[in-house]
Amino acid sequence: MKKTLPLFLLVAMLLIGCNSDTPAPAGTDTTAPADTTAEEVITMKTFVGGENEYTLVRPEGASQALIDQVIAFRADIVKQIPAASSMPFSDDWVKPGETGKPYEILVGRTNRPETEAVLADLRYHDYAIRVIGDKLVILGASDEKTAEAMNFFLENCVTAEGITLPSNYSTIVRGEYAYENVTLGGVPLQQYKVVYATGAAEAAKQLAASFGEEFGCIMETYAANSLDAGEYEIVLGSTNRKQLGSAGFYEYAITVEGKSIYVNGYDTYAYEAAIATIRDAIIAGSGSVSELSSLAASYTLPDRQAYIKDPSLLYMRWALRDDVAPDWLLDYDARKAALGSGTNGRMMTISHRADFQYYPENSIESIISCYYLGIDILELDIQPTKDNVLVLMHDTTLTRMTDAADYIGKPGYPNSDKVSDWTLEQIKTLRLKEHQGGGSAKLTQFRVPTLEEALIVCKNRMFVVPDKQDYWKYIDTDEIMKTSGNAYLYTDMVAADNYESILISYRVTTAEGVNIQKQIKDRTGVTPLIYIRVTADAMPGNYVLMQRSCAEGTYLLQINGAFTPNDSTINSYVKAISQVGGTTVGAWTITDETDIASVWQTMQDVGIDIIMTNHPHELVDFVIANQEKLNAAK
Repeated sequence: MKKTLPLFLLVAMLLIGCNSDTPAPAGTDTTAPADTTAEEVITMKTFVGGENEYTLVRPEGASQALIDQVIAFRADIVKQIPAASSMPFSDDWVKPGETGKPYEILVGRTNRPETEAVLADLRYHDYAIRVIGDKLVILGASDEKTAEAMNFFLENCVTAEGITLPSNYSTIVRGEYAYENVTLGGVPLQQYKVVYATGAAEAAKQLAASFGEEFGCIMETYAANSLDAGEYEIVLGSTNRKQLGSAGFYEYAITVEGKSIYVNGYDTYAYEAAIATIRDAIIAGSGSVSELSSLAASYTLPDRQAYIKDPSLLYMRWALRDDVAPDWLLDYDARKAALGSGTNGRMMTISHRADFQYYPENSIESIISCYYLGIDILELDIQPTKDNVLVLMHDTTLTRMTDAADYIGKPGYPNSDKVSDWTLEQIKTLRLKEHQGGGSAKLTQFRVPTLEEALIVCKNRMFVVPDKQDYWKYIDTDEIMKTSGNAYLYTDMVAADNYESILISYRVTTAEGVNIQKQIKDRTGVTPLIYIRVTADAMPGNYVLMQRSCAEGTYLLQINGAFTPNDSTINSYVKAISQVGGTTVGAWTITDETDIASVWQTMQDVGIDIIMTNHPHELVDFVIANQEKLNAAK
């Protein structure tokens, strides 16, 4: 909409009068009498003390967005017609057996028969304004289209003189559709009812919205226990129609019996994938699936070792909500060059603990997710096991992120939850919790990864900033990181044959970083990048040391301390960045208040090239939008 139109406003304007001579926009079907006598005209003109005072009615279960729009709509009407300020406003609740009061303006999908009559003529992208008896219906097939209907009414039917509509006024604004008719097994799609089990209501709404958006069909959703079984149904989950059992972890299955389609999914994301499978089959058939049996399909979580070797085997839970990164963002050579030689305006990203929005933090699955999303660098937490194998775990204990509490003290297991008290074989039996874990977090089937596994996934794809330096060293050199543990990242670099992904960064001085870089190069012929973390005032001195000791393009800098958009922070960053020339400079902000687009923009304006975030999906969108601006300016 061009502006927010509260429903109250719309009602008031309707009450005053509508100009039926206003031309309708393209795609509009308009029905109105050629000659209108005074007896045929409904004049909505009296709002205070009038004989026929109209009530503005919205659905009892309306979304908050629609309620807000109706309120704004009424307010806009009152601006033009002050007398409308007395117009009543209510939801559509009625006592059993009643159908509502006379003189109503019905906005949205109310329970009135007049609304149902108009809805029968609409497809998903349509909206209508129609007078039926003493009711005025303003309706779209969705909340968005209802808002457009309100806007149309305000712009075309409301004047300062009032609102007057012919008694048979009807305007329908049609959307555009790829298919005139969509059929499943020869049956029109809109004849199918969407029936859902407890826990699958959201998936049912998504199915109706997805098919509406794509095919224009308005599909009703019903709880299974509220509707007798019918011939044409798409059933989500185990119901009184059919027991489907438990779906496997992150998995879905589509089966067909007669003219009904049964969908079972592990969670909302799995249902989304199943819905997309049905949708794609309809599209492939140009709007028709002749044999329902062809819809039978399923997704099974691949073998873990298989998708470590080939990440493309793992289906992304966010695939239907977000886009896989464009090719330029996945270009490893360009990524490496930008890190070492300046980004030329291309913002780069670090994801803190990988993608815990959709997968467990620090998991292989969250690493793969970050890759396909377009993240450049991962900040991963590394801890050694009792047998000195490095695994990914933020805490020194296992309880927050795993089901270790179920094993502690049992035969063959330690009496504590410390990572360092467990062997790798013991840790392999644990399952990770979703997202950032905690007591109520759901268990997944994912396992605690080793650093070696992470480096296999990251090879020629992404870089890693390793954290928790108290417990490991980069390389087996005694004079470096003297107070850290004696588990070595280099051992996993060798095992994974990946010497580039790990950035030499936290808890080393610049001199130590240069030494580590040299030793790895001498042993392997590969020169890893140095990403030294220093304070702003120490950047120039460290920059000079790296210039003297390292090959060009093999070092970059991170300013220590969280970025905050205040004058002192900005001034210190500007000064530091100006003193290190064209070298790539990173910074981080991972608090709720500052990890947002407006602060990212400030960081870019200051001269920051790399940003660490807790919101990788949003930050990648910011990066892509920024790159599009750069390209447009060339």
